[in-house]
Amino acid sequence: MEIPAEFTECLARQRAAYRANPVPSAQQRRNDLEALRQLLKDNETDIVSAIHADFGVRSAVETQLMELFPVREGIRSTIANLGAWMRPQKRSIDWLVFPGAKNRVIPQPLGVVGVIVPWNFPIQLSFGPLVDLMAAGNHAMIKMSENSGQLARLLIERSTRYLPIEKLAFFECGGRGPAFSSLPFDHLIFTGSSATGRSVMASAAANLCPVTLELGGKAPAVVAPDFPIITAAERILWAVIDGDRVLLKYVRNFDYRTADDFAVRYEEREVLLSHLTSVDFYISYWMPGPVAHTFVSFNFDNARPVCISIEARPEPGRGFEPIPSMFKQFGLIYVVADERDVVRVRTNIRHEDVYLYRIVTSTENARQLFLIYLDRINELADRPEFYHLLSNSCTLNIVRYARIVGKPANFDIRFLVNGYSDRALYRAGFLYPTLPFDELRRRSHINAAAQAADDAPDFSQRIREGLPLMQP
Repeated sequence: MEIPAEFTECLARQRAAYRANPVPSAQQRRNDLEALRQLLKDNETDIVSAIHADFGVRSAVETQLMELFPVREGIRSTIANLGAWMRPQKRSIDWLVFPGAKNRVIPQPLGVVGVIVPWNFPIQLSFGPLVDLMAAGNHAMIKMSENSGQLARLLIERSTRYLPIEKLAFFECGGRGPAFSSLPFDHLIFTGSSATGRSVMASAAANLCPVTLELGGKAPAVVAPDFPIITAAERILWAVIDGDRVLLKYVRNFDYRTADDFAVRYEEREVLLSHLTSVDFYISYWMPGPVAHTFVSFNFDNARPVCISIEARPEPGRGFEPIPSMFKQFGLIYVVADERDVVRVRTNIRHEDVYLYRIVTSTENARQLFLIYLDRINELADRPEFYHLLSNSCTLNIVRYARIVGKPANFDIRFLVNGYSDRALYRAGFLYPTLPFDELRRRSHINAAAQAADDAPDFSQRIREGLPLMQP
């Protein structure tokens, strides 16, 4: 295997710098850590933009909260504790064998450390290890993922303004992963899959290079046989966001025979953010009047829609009650489901009147809205909340999330009386604007189409046929 010259030359320069100063002082190490902190602070906006470009779409808030903030806190904590960590540590000794002797462990740098970074959390999984190894007085060569090209080029350009290449160097991948792991580092850190980890360790073994492997794995949930599976699914529903990929656990897809007789079925669904094209809004009336239930569906050009319904979870045998819902009587749940479940049960089984509208917004905003829903789903998995009719309900949460991505700017009282929420959305410019509202509403009624489609595999396509869904 041919090793690129830039790899070998950088390793030689870093090793020479290490040998010239093998044990840097505590102040030198603090200076290096401060340089890392300044690098992240000065370039935060560009880093967020680069990661967004690499992912196709990624929330700036996610990058700031999940990557930049933990690294900065790690730097702060490391600087505060560095002096204590560098002190020699006493160890006991057998006085009978070595009378009068003293024993100490003196922390020392290893030398040049290589870090192989995955693409899903490129800042956290590059700067996280970097903070530790620089606190220990080492030099670092960081190989970014082939899917982090924008970020890699940014760090290659900017990092030299804060630390010399002899101390820190970033590299693009360019298919050179095996060559990088074949370098004779003093230590190698890898984060990624088990299969790639085996290859990395085999390459490093030729140089007797110690390797730290952080391998991906599973986080199973065990449900006891006597525990209600529906309740379990509601409580452990969560989403895994891995760059462009989104893996949804426990997507509901029940087969209803009647409202109370159904086959329980949960699925695991994987979708790609880059293929999310639009978002639809549903309003369902279980009785005539101003009260209804609202929910949304996210549409993909290569997969079935993902429907998300924000609901109250009553105790078994108890229905929804508006007044008790304002006094912490019902848990808040996000039902992620196939439309043949959450739509069909309303149109075909309960015979509610259901209307379907295409939300007029950009693809970018639709993707941001989807990410916000996923973040809330994961938050509820960790910290359950109560449903509240006037502050934490289906429609109010939809409006709240829409505000985060830009609209609506003004609150409309019809969002509280959610049977009129489609009128409020029309007024705010979110629904098909070229038709009068009454005509749009008439054409958006989907019960006949849903009942004709029943449980057909193309249910989602058939209920949209003839609807005014195209954006102007």
